[in-house]
Amino acid sequence: MLLFDSLSCPYISEDTKQNLLSQHGINDPIDQNEIIDFQNKSGQPHLWFTTWEKFNFGKELDTKHSQEVY
Repeated sequence: MLLFDSLSCPYISEDTKQNLLSQHGINDPIDQNEIIDFQNKSGQPHLWFTTWEKFNFGKELDTKHSQEVY
């Protein structure tokens, strides 16, 4: 999950994202760019787990905590 969140983060450089993908066995630059530039059906960058704009860390933690399986 951290990998996908990192790939969708606008604050992480493209070089770092490519390095992360290489560490996970995705070495082809074309494949890397397709994954990094992946968009949802409306043409917006796909956000996997974190909404990066107007991000509220405390609220996100509370949301994740409420989804835990007991």
